[in-house]
Amino acid sequence: MRILDISDPENLSEVAFFDTYPGSDAAGYTGSWGVYSFVESGTVLVSNFDEGLFVLDVSASPVAVESVVDARLATLSPVWPNPFRDRTSFTVSLERPGRLRITLHDVRGRTVADIFDGVVASGQEHRFDAEPGQDLPAGLYVLRVLGPGVSASRPVTRIR
Repeated sequence: MRILDISDPENLSEVAFFDTYPGSDAAGYTGSWGVYSFVESGTVLVSNFDEGLFVLDVSASPVAVESVVDARLATLSPVWPNPFRDRTSFTVSLERPGRLRITLHDVRGRTVADIFDGVVASGQEHRFDAEPGQDLPAGLYVLRVLGPGVSASRPVTRIR
């Protein structure tokens, strides 16, 4: 199930994702048979032929997906691959040396992985790999990057 923000019809964006059939990503039909999203509480009901009924609370997520990257001070590449299984990667370049902190958060805002926390040199492209480990379940997460000239969040989806 994917939830899209359609407030700007020219620029749709995915704001939530839930995989009801994480056992396979093969082409064909498996997964959700029906979605009912008109529950007053904001709960979404998703039925799956093999796995049963999922009751999802998508009414509020404290993690905002935003991006402020000052192009004069920093560059941040897209996260790739996304969705990912074991690892996803991206690059950051800073125009001046400084502390960079990179974390991975679940949709409730909890830090689930510390990717990097340290000082990086300027004028170089630094590659980072987010490898959250096998205990992290499939789902939507937010990769957060903070440093000189960059305060950005990128949605990433873990699949199995």
